[in-house]
Amino acid sequence: MDAERVVCVENLTPFYELIRREPEGLAALYLGGNPSPASRHLLQTLAKDLPERVPLLVWADLDCGGLSILAQLRRLASPRFRPYRMDMDTLKAHALWAKSLSPADERRLARLAHHPYLADMPELIQYMLNRGLKLEQEAAVAGNGP
Repeated sequence: MDAERVVCVENLTPFYELIRREPEGLAALYLGGNPSPASRHLLQTLAKDLPERVPLLVWADLDCGGLSILAQLRRLASPRFRPYRMDMDTLKAHALWAKSLSPADERRLARLAHHPYLADMPELIQYMLNRGLKLEQEAAVAGNGP
């Protein structure tokens, strides 16, 4: 595969925006939520075959589900997967479109803060908990303008 980066995208609208805006050197995979066994197998194979210089990225919602997808891909496909647009800067930039955390969200996020496959994410998770916010990918895309 001739790509400079691989990006796995949780939702359809951000997937289309990504391939429309950043097609150069991109291999994109639409996950449609949690990755299926077939998607995980494909990504496992890519992770083994692609040179280390090619980043494997995950772009998912800034919520419990999106963080769980990142952890799942790291655990079941490859620990090489890194978050893409899943950071405090993204959340801050699009806070106007963020939603409030429910009590169930708060409990799940508190558990995810200690997840071994999310060891690089506790600062983001704590920020989300402190501010009571979560962000859907579509809100971040809408916030970017045309």
